[in-house]
Amino acid sequence: MVATNPGSIVKLRHSSDGHFKQLFVVHSVFIQGFAMGCQPIIAIDSTHMSGTYKGVLFSTTTYDANDFMFPLAFSVMSLENYENWSWFSQNLKKVVGDKEVVIISNRHPAFLRSVPEVFGLENHTYCYCHLKENFSSFLSKHNKKGNKGK
Repeated sequence: MVATNPGSIVKLRHSSDGHFKQLFVVHSVFIQGFAMGCQPIIAIDSTHMSGTYKGVLFSTTTYDANDFMFPLAFSVMSLENYENWSWFSQNLKKVVGDKEVVIISNRHPAFLRSVPEVFGLENHTYCYCHLKENFSSFLSKHNKKGNKGK
């Protein structure tokens, strides 16, 4: 991909026994678009893959001048853990460069550890949808029938 799309970044890592570990991809056009006209806001999320190939897909989007979502980078990892979130964050920081950005994410504990190390604590906020889901889940666990109001 790097040969046919100069300026793109592709990083692939394997474990010592040759098994897939990490992949980070960002197309050059996404790097250019982010630098030239996107807002300094990056939304990061992950989802577990449940098909033939297991793992976790990390994705980042930003917002262009018209408030439309603009893809930035994605990554495929073997696991969702601190080491992988940290590696992903460090690679994303290289794409962002010195531009001051705000990171929006869920509250995954491993990600919460890696963001301040790479982007700074003051540049991180939580996704409202994730907060709402977590709060609703918390309430439903603590508000079982017969326990209402207690």
